[in-house]
Amino acid sequence: MSFTLHTMTEQEIPAARELVASVFLRCIAPDYSQTGQEQFFAFITPAALRQRFSAESVFFIARHNTQIIGLLEVQKGRHIALLFTHCDWHGKGVATALLNKAFTFTKDCTITVNSSPSAIPVYTRLGFRPTQDMQDIHGIRFVPMQKDL
Repeated sequence: MSFTLHTMTEQEIPAARELVASVFLRCIAPDYSQTGQEQFFAFITPAALRQRFSAESVFFIARHNTQIIGLLEVQKGRHIALLFTHCDWHGKGVATALLNKAFTFTKDCTITVNSSPSAIPVYTRLGFRPTQDMQDIHGIRFVPMQKDL
């Protein structure tokens, strides 16, 4: 199965948000407290995504035919804020392709991410390394990681 990558348009925000929300609920939410889940959903409201879309972030979309199967947000050219792949597409190169696309837009020699516990093996496989121990801020559990380009 093939997919294409492109920079997200504003019209794609609702569908992209739905992808992120569904993958979060299925794969990540079990590691978060109720407060953490609420914090995450506040981060991905359509209004919050639109604000970052028009300001500091670049969003990339992966599509298979008409379906959005992946999304990556890079903030300020150096921090991955969101990386989500449709569950049916895990392990099929979507995240790798999105990251490689993002690396061409980075403004630094280092790119960072706050990885959810379940994504640590994925980021490690993609060349990221932990820079601190597990953090828990407002119920959101993550490990700060970075990759030197």
